[in-house]
Amino acid sequence: MPSEKQHGFREKISFIHGNVLVVAVTIGFWSFGMRMTQSYASLYILALGATPFILGVISAASTFVLAFMRIPGGYIADRWGRKKVIYILTFFVALTYFIYAFAVDWKWILVAAILSSLSLLYQPALQAIIADSLPPESRGVGYSIIRLVPTIVGIPGSIIALILVGKMGLVPGMRIAYSVAATMGIMAALFRWLFLKETLTKHEGFEANSFEEVSREIFSKLFEAMRKVRKEFLIVLFVYAVFSFASAVVLSGRGAGEVAGAGLWMVYAADVLKLSEVDWGWVVTFGRIVTAILIVPLGILVDKLGRKNSFLIFLLMATISTYLFINPTGIYVVFIAYSIYMTARFGIMTAYQSIRADLIPQEMRGRVIGGSELIISFVSVPASILGGYLYTYISPQIPFIIFILTTLICAAITLIALKEPKTREK
Repeated sequence: MPSEKQHGFREKISFIHGNVLVVAVTIGFWSFGMRMTQSYASLYILALGATPFILGVISAASTFVLAFMRIPGGYIADRWGRKKVIYILTFFVALTYFIYAFAVDWKWILVAAILSSLSLLYQPALQAIIADSLPPESRGVGYSIIRLVPTIVGIPGSIIALILVGKMGLVPGMRIAYSVAATMGIMAALFRWLFLKETLTKHEGFEANSFEEVSREIFSKLFEAMRKVRKEFLIVLFVYAVFSFASAVVLSGRGAGEVAGAGLWMVYAADVLKLSEVDWGWVVTFGRIVTAILIVPLGILVDKLGRKNSFLIFLLMATISTYLFINPTGIYVVFIAYSIYMTARFGIMTAYQSIRADLIPQEMRGRVIGGSELIISFVSVPASILGGYLYTYISPQIPFIIFILTTLICAAITLIALKEPKTREK
């Protein structure tokens, strides 16, 4: 007979079916390929002739393009529905990984990153369909479980990348990794086409006859939606935007994720800490194992302890881990620091997405997500360039120090200004 605790846990995860399951599974097997690429992405781009500064420019360019995709993406998600835009553009994103695979220099990477950002128009729709499909009382654990599958599947991906690079060399091994990622992405698009169910029951008609009319309607609907959101969301959006700025300084925020993996963490480990490619591969693999073990408990913590308290704890964890990384007393400290940092990033994102879903009504969720992602992307653009410049021309430690200080400011604002939502949107 199952115990009361087992029964309670089963009730907590009873929503894992339908769209939630499809999203988790498709992100999962695509992540097998993507984690292979992210283990050494920064070093691969450097091997193709880039510098840390160029790495920042590539990240900034892709993030800038991605920012403009948020608004029409959110508009389409609320106007015509979620499913179609998700599976069609997933296919196009997958194809960009073939450009990474066959790149002859860093300029090919720049083109691939921009095309990928254009195709990520579907992200607000994907976020909206997830929020639509999760019960309000279980959003923390729900977002964690959605990430659990890709995190677990990503572990063997990291190990295979380590073997490929160790046996074949950095560039040949990474070309195979990107080809695998492209293939897995195409499979994800097919699964989303076959199994996702539309969650937007009311579809609005559209009668605009020109680009100007379309643009006017998109932005008028966005401003209307943003004016209606609760004040608590504006506070959490501000905090998360500042944190995203700090993350992008070390090239580990949005935009940099597809381009540079761990960004300057990876470059610093090679340049300053003198870790070999194989050593870094094991650091990444260990971090992903730790995260896989903790990811569901993190979601339960967000639901039990509350969004605000969880947000605060994870921000402090991110600062401590970064300090340990740039001041290690041995390689084992690097393992621990990276694992804590990755755990903290997962926790911060889970808390943010949970409170965002709590505070935004379903009928305007796509637009508000698109608008908020636009803001976050815009602040990340100059930060990526700044981080690459400071690392290359001033000091490798400076970007990390900026990250630590800025994240501490985020923690202070969270403690003082952010309030736990009293009521949660469906």
